[in-house]
Amino acid sequence: MKKYISTFQEQGSTQQDGGKGHNLKVLTHSGFNVPEGLVLHANFYQEHYEKPTAFNYSDTEKLLKQCEEMQTKVKIQALPSALIEEIKRHTNPNFLYAVRSSSTFEDLEGSAFAGQHETFLNVSVDKLEDKIKDCFASLWNMHAVVYRNERGFSQEEASMAVVIQKMVPSESAGVAFSVDPISGKFSRVLIESSFGLGENVVAGEALTDTWIVDTKNNTVKENLADEKASLTKEEVLKIANLAKQIERHYASPQDIEWAIYEGEIYLLQSRPQTTIPAYLTRDESAERFPDAITPLTWDFVEEGFNSSLEYSLKLMNIDLPTKPWFAMKNGFVYGNQTAVEILAMKRPLKISKLQEIALLDEKYFWAESLAKKWRDDLSLYLTRIGELNILPKESDSLETFREYYDRLFYTANEYFKPNIAISMTQSFIVGTLFEALYHVYGDQQIAKEKLDNVLSLANIRTANINAELASIEDRSLTNSEFILFLEKYGHRELTFDYYYPTWAEKPEVLMELVIPCQTNTQSNDVGIDTLKELLSVPSDDISKALYKLANLAIIYTELDDEEHFQTTRVNLLARKSIARLGSKLGLEDPYDLFFLTKNELFEVLNGNEVNERGLIEKRKEYQKLLKTSPDWNYSEQEEEEVYVTDGILKGVPGSAGMIEGEVCIVRSIEEFKYVREGSILVTRTTNPAWTTLFYSAKGLITESGGPLSHGAVTAREVGIPAVMSVRNCLTSLKNGDIVIVDGTRGTVTIKEN
Repeated sequence: MKKYISTFQEQGSTQQDGGKGHNLKVLTHSGFNVPEGLVLHANFYQEHYEKPTAFNYSDTEKLLKQCEEMQTKVKIQALPSALIEEIKRHTNPNFLYAVRSSSTFEDLEGSAFAGQHETFLNVSVDKLEDKIKDCFASLWNMHAVVYRNERGFSQEEASMAVVIQKMVPSESAGVAFSVDPISGKFSRVLIESSFGLGENVVAGEALTDTWIVDTKNNTVKENLADEKASLTKEEVLKIANLAKQIERHYASPQDIEWAIYEGEIYLLQSRPQTTIPAYLTRDESAERFPDAITPLTWDFVEEGFNSSLEYSLKLMNIDLPTKPWFAMKNGFVYGNQTAVEILAMKRPLKISKLQEIALLDEKYFWAESLAKKWRDDLSLYLTRIGELNILPKESDSLETFREYYDRLFYTANEYFKPNIAISMTQSFIVGTLFEALYHVYGDQQIAKEKLDNVLSLANIRTANINAELASIEDRSLTNSEFILFLEKYGHRELTFDYYYPTWAEKPEVLMELVIPCQTNTQSNDVGIDTLKELLSVPSDDISKALYKLANLAIIYTELDDEEHFQTTRVNLLARKSIARLGSKLGLEDPYDLFFLTKNELFEVLNGNEVNERGLIEKRKEYQKLLKTSPDWNYSEQEEEEVYVTDGILKGVPGSAGMIEGEVCIVRSIEEFKYVREGSILVTRTTNPAWTTLFYSAKGLITESGGPLSHGAVTAREVGIPAVMSVRNCLTSLKNGDIVIVDGTRGTVTIKEN
């Protein structure tokens, strides 16, 4: 008879073993403590049972009858005697077994199929045939048929493998979620447990003990069903650690089932968590959206970000179980930190040995085509921007303005779609390159230096612009050289919000900056030498892949900066067109239109009257918000961690070194002129428009960001210490305070108020 049985020790696939069976094999091969078992392959079902006819989804009664007919056909068909004998050879009549359905569609990211099919416990060997057929029949449970249909899975392609696994006579058992499914907080593991079989926990049939473990500090919160706990604290911590280990293995949050017998923890199964609430914080959003943002800008930007995230994740074949991406509270933007943490695990190629570099093309299958397509599409975007430079006149109809905004929104959104993929790809590829360089040179510091050498070959637009500005001594509007500079780069933003003027509209900001003319002391030679070294690595295939990876890192480092430069072309058009429309409507301050939502703007364009008094009130509220520090977490119930102890503020290392100096707080571009030579720059965050300030400051403290943020990267380039993500630094510090910035340890010591 054809081979239809394999043990957990044998190789397999989802198509052969179903989702559950394949996961158990993978976990077994990876060294996790999985009870022994075997899988009856899905192709047995495909080859021995007929496919369904078309289901009637519009009539529940008819659909139920169709499903029951399919189940009856499956159950009355006997299994081949040769198959029964093969199963008996792999089992022991002295043991009991769990018989679990393992659909080829289940336990996939985004579609777990949890509870759709049957599982049977404590099955004796002589009852295995009946329970296998019951598992096959559960493929046609009506709720499973509806579930597949709703998610676009083909009923004809649906198939079922069956897992036969030795039972663990568990003393305690239950489930664990590697990411807390209640709060969405990534560092928290939720564990539910009861005495006896874990199936009672899964089915909700038992009173359970609940533990929440914060894996940052191994603290445990418990809620016991009875006086006696079903787990010790040591067991709770071990299960939490196991959940996180499996999460790292799959690079995805996991829902695991486990059991304990005689002090040993057994892993019964693991599947992706398919729904996780957003844990909304300022951890990442404060870097891009440091200040309160105007409603119109946010509606415009949120639409573009959501569209780009959907497009980019689909392009890279990444599924995220958590939404929304953003939320607004009191004018400040909060980001989904759960999504950020999950994406950080999704780097396609992690190199544990240099030979894995051969997987480059397979793992980064989109990288070359994305870069080419972005460059090819840029000309169309610039053509459309050129057309949009012809603004509506005040005398034009509201319909003309509405058509203009339709084109502006469409142009910006279409251009921005792949841009998040570019930023993520740059981060992924640079991370992979660093690991590869570490395996080539065997030393992390050398690998970092070699990485810097390679990236020094990138032609960065922002660096070139700053150098060009630094070379212009006379920055007056009578100097043709400065005027030409503004014509080329005047669309650059001073801050993210479209409400604020661009370089072209406020050139005095550039006039007031004192910028030492920087020269790159590191020639391209070191970068070229490093590329040559990579080509000389033994093994032609590895050296070529390393060289290709290095070039992709250069390309995407350039593109990551270039896409932002091109994105800001929209800023000037948004401001100019709003100014025209506001003047047409007779507003005292035409830019007050930025305090409308997008829907409200289009209502005005459709002829509704503008409530100017209401806009003025919104502007005043907005100006008050600019002077406040927002809650760091979106939820008021979420406890804040302590970040100030004994005069020391804790943050994240951004640029190594230690320096003492006087604090200079800068909240906006209007305060650039107050930065004195040798001061410690303290701000919410920085962007490329702030780069010139780094040449005057001797240290940096920011409220947001991390080692890869603009502020940290620029501080390292300029050579000043920096500490990032120092919570509440704008309220804890005052202008004139003397502080010690330790960029190596990530601390700020208040020496003198």
